Amino acid sequence: MESLAVAYVLKCKQEKMSELSSGNAYEEENLRKEISNLQELYKEVCENY
Repeated sequence: MESLAVAYVLKCKQEKMSELSSGNAYEEENLRKEISNLQELYKEVCENY
C-alpha cells in the first residue's frame, strides 16, 4: 500500500514538472529534488516488501 501512495505522489510531481514554464528555475529545481527523493523512497519501499 505504501508503494502505491509513493507512486501516486511521484506521478503528481512529474505531471507538475511537465506543466511548469521553463522560466521558473527555482521551482523546477525543487521539483527535481522531490522527484529524486520520491524515486529513492519508492525503491526502498519496494525492496522491503
